[in-house]
Amino acid sequence: MKKLLFFILILSFFKVNAQKPLLPKFNDELKKWQYLDTSEKVVLTLKTLDLKNALYFTEGLAPVQDAKTNLWGYINTSGLMVIKAQYDTVNFFLDNYAVVKKVCKTNCYKGEEGLLNDSQSFVIDKTGKVMCQDNSQDERPYARFFLNENFGKGMFSITRGIGVGERKDFMNYKGEILGETIYSYVPNAIHWDEELKAIKCGGKYFDTKGNIKLDLSRYQEINADFSNGFIWTISAIETETEYSLINVLVDSIGKEILNLSYESYTQLSPVEKGVFTYVDSKDNFAYSYTIKSNRIEKIKEYEFQFEELTEDLGYKHKDGSQIIYDIDTFEILGIQLKNGRKFYLKSTN
Repeated sequence: MKKLLFFILILSFFKVNAQKPLLPKFNDELKKWQYLDTSEKVVLTLKTLDLKNALYFTEGLAPVQDAKTNLWGYINTSGLMVIKAQYDTVNFFLDNYAVVKKVCKTNCYKGEEGLLNDSQSFVIDKTGKVMCQDNSQDERPYARFFLNENFGKGMFSITRGIGVGERKDFMNYKGEILGETIYSYVPNAIHWDEELKAIKCGGKYFDTKGNIKLDLSRYQEINADFSNGFIWTISAIETETEYSLINVLVDSIGKEILNLSYESYTQLSPVEKGVFTYVDSKDNFAYSYTIKSNRIEKIKEYEFQFEELTEDLGYKHKDGSQIIYDIDTFEILGIQLKNGRKFYLKSTN
């Protein structure tokens, strides 16, 4: 089996592929790539293309790698190369745009810090038109910025001023930088919160025009994303003699719903139907907490479980299927259907 590369491609695919998934598989007998549906039926054979890799379709386009040049382009659902193979790295399309990269060969910046990035990133549309590009080769540190993630709605996270610190921001497909610059080494410090329909930038949430939708920057830490109208945060309380942390449950308009001891209430779960679970560190028992009535019920003694995993599943598609991938190598292994049946690219026996 041909090894599928670029972990960032895999993660992006899990998020964006809303259409019925087609599983790319190399046919050793034909020496060609094919696409199979979830019933294992061959839907498309790429007879005229000599490819090293073929990935999944999103929004009608799939990244493919030319066997001779090792460069990437995109095919449509008819198997035609509609964006020629010219990029060293590509990503899946999301909301009509994709981030692609070319290795810098001329006019590459080399300063005291050395070559900071050997490639330049571009935002392209589904016709292959370049909408904007990064400024990775600028000799002025504070003028540089690098494209990171496409989180949809024509919005992209960027890292600014490489060589002078980790300053992060976001921009639209026109190259207009929006929001507020934050300083963070956390990879997902800027990302799209699907439930809130907003861009999380540090402790603030912005709409796609760069306006603040919700400000939670007063909290020490914000855990994950909103779930069923709530999110867990951590607040610091500091006096002359004491410093403590509090778990704070906040709703989607910023109202504080609950304040719980950080030391006593651990393993807090997302809220579902007004109920969450936690583990009491004093007795090591798991409890359920009903927010509306403040009712607490003991569930069972909590046991820490350590499991040796070799594979995991990606995000669910609308039809219930999920991609199977190796957690160590990030190689795509196959697909698991809604009924639990697993279909591997190669035998696991």
